[in-house]
Amino acid sequence: MTTVDVTSRLYETAVKLTSKSMQGRLSGSTGAKNAANYLADQLNLIGYRPYPGFGSFLVPISVFASRLTGEAKLSAGAEFFQHRTDFAEFNRVSSGGRLEGTLLVIKDGIPFDENRLKDSIVLIQERPEDFDLEGTVENAVIHGVKALLIEYGEPKYFHKTVFGPSNPSIPVLKIRRSIADKLSAADGVTIRIDLPLLNNELPCQNVISFLPGYKTDHTIVVSAHYDHLGDDPGGFRYPGAIDNVSGVTTVLELARKLVDSKLPFNIIIAFFSGEESGLNGAAQFIEQFPEPITAAINIDCIGQETPISLVRVGYEAPSHWLPLAAKKVFDESGVEIKWKEFGREDSVAFRKKGIPALGLGQIPLESKVSIHTPNDQLDSLQFEALALWAELTLQLITELAEDFKGGENHDGLH
Repeated sequence: MTTVDVTSRLYETAVKLTSKSMQGRLSGSTGAKNAANYLADQLNLIGYRPYPGFGSFLVPISVFASRLTGEAKLSAGAEFFQHRTDFAEFNRVSSGGRLEGTLLVIKDGIPFDENRLKDSIVLIQERPEDFDLEGTVENAVIHGVKALLIEYGEPKYFHKTVFGPSNPSIPVLKIRRSIADKLSAADGVTIRIDLPLLNNELPCQNVISFLPGYKTDHTIVVSAHYDHLGDDPGGFRYPGAIDNVSGVTTVLELARKLVDSKLPFNIIIAFFSGEESGLNGAAQFIEQFPEPITAAINIDCIGQETPISLVRVGYEAPSHWLPLAAKKVFDESGVEIKWKEFGREDSVAFRKKGIPALGLGQIPLESKVSIHTPNDQLDSLQFEALALWAELTLQLITELAEDFKGGENHDGLH
């Protein structure tokens, strides 16, 4: 198999997963179900089978997330603003709602009439450096504020998240600084908000497949999350190429490379949902899986540039057998590891349960693409880099196989 063949196959998979039919792959959406079915079909074609204890590639889970069900709108008087570029929901504290109210502008250090708070829509024109978001929302609710608008800089796009609260109270929006400054002169104007945002739990699927080893007393999970943020209804698309079509295509290619291998451990190839709302899919998989898991290798956000120069592995130091194996492979390939513990991808769910887990990702030398924005498009990916990632991960699995053949101790360290 030539490098051209591999990169072409990686490209075809990425085209499929970033297509409009996938709708941005938000957990619980039709698009995410389309992605799960596609991945299950691919694993079946490669020659994998469902894990016997599950009976199907598609393993039911449920994921709580903050999900838009319609177009978000904001206006001040007769002026309408653009969602994601002028304003965006502050998912981790915001409720949805359709409402209107009188604007009350609050400026840091300038007294205001607290009697005006009730039933108003409050603009915090300049967010202090030590801003307490949760405390501000709680105080606003106590005083009967209808909604909060909070200045939040001048990004090209506001980053989108779907990590939502279980008990939302009022709509809370981020506002572009220039818009906040403009509104500061419009105290008393009528503000209208239409934010069809639901914070709810929906049924989803992890995609789990199984490759038995010639020894079956150890199991290694190789994973990537396939969910993303979902396209905005009536607005921007979120293909999520780097986050995390990059990891999914690479793990699928690795699965092809491993299918005829004879390994001294079982392999689980796992594509998780619910990562974007708190590592839900990985955490539920760990609870559902009926056997001990020896280790996990998770891949998230790679392929931004080639050659691969700097990577993360999820550890602060090569403290035991798993990061030591990664160090050997990357050192031999001339790739530098940034030894720093990261805490925002699915390997963390394993380590919280005492399971050794690598969190593999690429650290670009030049930051060209912002994830969680519409910029994360198919053309963000360097497919030569993804092909190399698949090969490096194969070398890592091979290195672990040699260790296991040698009878090394692989118990309990994380």
